[in-house]
Amino acid sequence: MVKPNKSKKQNNKKTNCLKSKKYRRERDLIRDVLTMLQQRGIFAWRNNTGAVKQSSRFIRFGVKGSADIIGILPPEGKFLAIECKGRWRKPTEEQLQFIAEIKKRGGIAGVCWSLADVERLLKESQPSADLVR
Repeated sequence: MVKPNKSKKQNNKKTNCLKSKKYRRERDLIRDVLTMLQQRGIFAWRNNTGAVKQSSRFIRFGVKGSADIIGILPPEGKFLAIECKGRWRKPTEEQLQFIAEIKKRGGIAGVCWSLADVERLLKESQPSADLVR
């Protein structure tokens, strides 16, 4: 069976719908954000944090409040931190402090509930044409 050709308008509508989709599960958003960043040539990785009790010791790994995704933006090498949240979830105070610290030091950081939020965050990181002149 031959599949009918979809118009560009239909494809764009589907892509835009996916970008604005609010994710129910955080892990699905993290996976899609990492894929999106990789497709754009942005070096990024999943940043796991947490704690575990081993015998009588409590071992913490990672920085408390650090973002789910860490990366480096080309070409300047700016630090990137993205905190992903599933639908209706809010960032903790530690996460907000981490984001504020990254921004204060010249990095790009934010909380994202969708791929559209990530698009906005990356767009904000681009220098405007007025600044370049």
